[in-house]
Amino acid sequence: MALATRGTALWALGGAGWRDDYDRALAMARGADPMSHALVITYAYGFAIAGGVLLADDAALHDIEEALELTERSSEDFALGLARWALGIALVHRESAAERERGLAVLGQVRDMSLNGGFYLFILPVIDVWAARKRARLSRKMSKIASF
Repeated sequence: MALATRGTALWALGGAGWRDDYDRALAMARGADPMSHALVITYAYGFAIAGGVLLADDAALHDIEEALELTERSSEDFALGLARWALGIALVHRESAAERERGLAVLGQVRDMSLNGGFYLFILPVIDVWAARKRARLSRKMSKIASF
């Protein structure tokens, strides 16, 4: 977790070496408990994709979905919320409209978890902003198509 946190701090401050920190953290997290794995995934992918420093590519999606599978088998709601949030953020940054819609649905699951006491309430405005942003983007595309 320390490497993932440092990696996030490095890219946020414009420093070098953040990708190496993420790579090492992800390698270590694969053998860790579901909570640690989900935390590292959230930093190394969720924050980095949302911050625009990493693409939501197939490799990132694979790693996130792997972490989600592990957390779904555990009884840790917080870890599940983290993994779902990271997956939702990655999916809303994909090119496919179907993947973006799936991402909004996954973020909706995290929102429901928060409203029902299974995850932090502070994430609600973040989810609402991302959902509104992606829906506005879709609406703009649809209005351009309709004007032709």
